[in-house]
Amino acid sequence: MSTSWTTLNVQLSRSVMRHSHLSRFRTLARGLQPDRTFREPGALLDWLHNGQAGSEAKNCVLGRLLLAARSDGPNGNFALELLILALWPGLCTLRQRLRAKVPGQDLDHDVLAQITAEIRRADVAGITQVAATLLRNVRRDLMRAHVRGQAVLGHADPVDTTSSELPAAPSSDPVEMIARKTCDALGADGALLAGVFLLGFSQKEAGAQLGLRHDAARKRTQRAIGRLRDQQGYAATNLYGPRSA
Repeated sequence: MSTSWTTLNVQLSRSVMRHSHLSRFRTLARGLQPDRTFREPGALLDWLHNGQAGSEAKNCVLGRLLLAARSDGPNGNFALELLILALWPGLCTLRQRLRAKVPGQDLDHDVLAQITAEIRRADVAGITQVAATLLRNVRRDLMRAHVRGQAVLGHADPVDTTSSELPAAPSSDPVEMIARKTCDALGADGALLAGVFLLGFSQKEAGAQLGLRHDAARKRTQRAIGRLRDQQGYAATNLYGPRSA
């Protein structure tokens, strides 16, 4: 698809700014921030994007938008578009980081489709930090889709190192090659590292896939990095530092 990232933003902005949506926005806005009045969507987005909102107030507004976006019908669709625009700066940063790892002309549409899917299926009650959670999930799921052999974590047995190997299908993908070599070298601990550093899981998420508690996953990640550093050819292994959340 040839539609640019900027054009996608313009299309969304035009949609939420339509005069026919003004009454819908004012109804929605009354429940967003009790001590503030937002007359139109641009005022709300400026407040969210320009540092005027404290982190707690911003997260509260995003949470209410998320709840509204989960509803059916035109009101839900409107809240969905507004929430995507509210998250746009974070999506821009995420898109830039993904471009080097997930090449392809459809990345812009993939990011937009994935954030839409994440919003639609979000467990609102289980989310405490709306922007961070949604953006992290988008990154994780796009990385999963890009890296073939997704079963490295989903079916791994933490006590059976042979079950943590990636499928043996030949591939020239350097990400998959590194993941397979890591699993070959470290077994189940290799699957843990591949999940954290290549597939975009947090240590907690990767550990859960392997039947590990968060603290155990953190310790095993540190131990596995140490083992890699001790092995020939892995001395410079720093990556980005393990994600602990």
